Amino acid sequence: MRDVEFRAFDTKGGGMSYPQEHEELIDYIEHYLATNDVIMQWTGLQDKTDRKIYEGDIVRESGKDNFLGVVIFMNGMYCIEDLETGESPSLGGHSYNPQNVEVLGNVYEDPELLEKKS
Repeated sequence: MRDVEFRAFDTKGGGMSYPQEHEELIDYIEHYLATNDVIMQWTGLQDKTDRKIYEGDIVRESGKDNFLGVVIFMNGMYCIEDLETGESPSLGGHSYNPQNVEVLGNVYEDPELLEKKS
C-alpha cells in the first residue's frame, strides 16, 4: 500500500505547501474549502530523477512519444495530458515508464512552461 500525500497551492499568496502530518492535512483541506486554494495528490510515482509526481505537474515524456504534458486525474486514473494533441495516456499504465518522465514544474508556479511545445 502506498502513502497518500498531498500538496496545496495558495492562490492568493502564490506558494506551494507540503503538509507532513495528518493534522496539517485536515487544516489544509479546511483552508481549501474556505479559500478555493488548490490541493493536489501525489500519484504514488516518481520520475526519472526520483522527484514525486503530483497532479498539476508539467512533465516531459522522453520515451517513444516524446511530448510535454500535464498530470491530471481522469476516469479513475492518473494520466499525462499531451499539451500538443490533448491525448491522455495513463500514468502508471502500459503507456508509461517512470524512467521516461521528468517533472519540469507545475501549472501554478511555472505556467510559462505550458506555452512551450515538445
